[in-house]
Amino acid sequence: MSVLAWQATTGDLGKGLGLFRPQRLWRWMLPATVAGTYFSMVLWLGGIKYTETSTAALLNQMATVFLLILSRFFGGEVVPPRRGWRGPGADRRGGDPGRLTARESARKGGTRV
Repeated sequence: MSVLAWQATTGDLGKGLGLFRPQRLWRWMLPATVAGTYFSMVLWLGGIKYTETSTAALLNQMATVFLLILSRFFGGEVVPPRRGWRGPGADRRGGDPGRLTARESARKGGTRV
């Protein structure tokens, strides 16, 4: 919505609203989004009902990892080499980016080691 607001202020609103004109692709896109949302909700609730909650929560959070892997193989997405598979907040040692070691803390003026 903010993009449409920006285009309205710059006078390019016609370009943004052009995306909402009915197209042939909508015949497949709209039912697929509704069906995909419905099936994912049914499977998620079924997982919570018929398995342990911790297992269902773990599998639910793994959906992001599965999405990354499947988009790489079936969609041709490229994982940028700089970030790699560690994510945006991971440091080079693979630890918690918010915690400092004792030496790093001492270097920054914290307690002495």
